[in-house]
Amino acid sequence: MKKLTVVLLMLAGFGFAGNASAVDGKSHNGSFCHAYYGGQSSNFYHTSMGIKNVSTGKRWVTCPLIKDRLAATNGADPIWVHWTGTGTISCTFYSKFGSGTVAQSTFKADTNGGWFRMPANGSGAKDPKYGTYAMTCYLPKNATLNTIWVDEK
Repeated sequence: MKKLTVVLLMLAGFGFAGNASAVDGKSHNGSFCHAYYGGQSSNFYHTSMGIKNVSTGKRWVTCPLIKDRLAATNGADPIWVHWTGTGTISCTFYSKFGSGTVAQSTFKADTNGGWFRMPANGSGAKDPKYGTYAMTCYLPKNATLNTIWVDEK
């Protein structure tokens, strides 16, 4: 009976481990982002809801993104972005080599807030071994970049 209990506990543990590793997603609050141009820092408010453009025009933000599967080279897909506001947001997701040069990028524009997927066709950016991720967005006035969700493959 004792052996049966141990075997059942081991099998249950394997089942949980398999499910837990199915998705390796990272959710990034937009408040991690900052002004692309340092002189425009005062054009943004950082809140628990993200980064808000409080200027009278569109402004660029840049966002560092966590990548913890350093040896994985299958890329990131899907990449989801949530924002609130009106107008058009334009974002580019970058996969970079360790040197900082761009390995691959994907672009998407969206209008009038909500969730959008990058890229729309589902073929995400590939990433080099030991590389990094980053995103830049051109944020409309009074808009907030709330969340960036990245699934590493």
